[in-house]
Amino acid sequence: MIEILADSPDDGALIARAIGSDTRVVNNSVRFANGGAHAECRILGCRHPIRAERIELLRKIERDAPWVPVILVTDHTPDLAHRLRDIRVAAVVWYADVRTELKPRIVAVKRSVPLLRLAKQVEEAKLPPALRSGLAYRYWNSRRPRWYGGALCR
Repeated sequence: MIEILADSPDDGALIARAIGSDTRVVNNSVRFANGGAHAECRILGCRHPIRAERIELLRKIERDAPWVPVILVTDHTPDLAHRLRDIRVAAVVWYADVRTELKPRIVAVKRSVPLLRLAKQVEEAKLPPALRSGLAYRYWNSRRPRWYGGALCR
């Protein structure tokens, strides 16, 4: 199941149509952040400018459920990298490319889910602290892009 939260019902419908089946559009950010463990992926659709509460929502999801990857669908703007410099998302797709780029990104992101869940298990395992943190770091950072110096890096 892929959960979608968008700034408008039209954007939610656009994203859902681009994916096809097995989606659920959520209209509440609390419900989106606390989504069930059955979610394979979450997609957050934000128009420019991205509101501060959406950035906080991304931080909450990263902190509370990092094993569920989040794809951000947004407008291509020059200040986007600056706004997201401290946020990790599994992928970024521009609204202009949502029909052609979203499905391939979902496929790629779903491949990372087992590694993310393994990282969560390693963090909770009874291992020497240095080994536990090193393994968890490696799994968390194996497939997740991050913004560096204004560019999206893998």
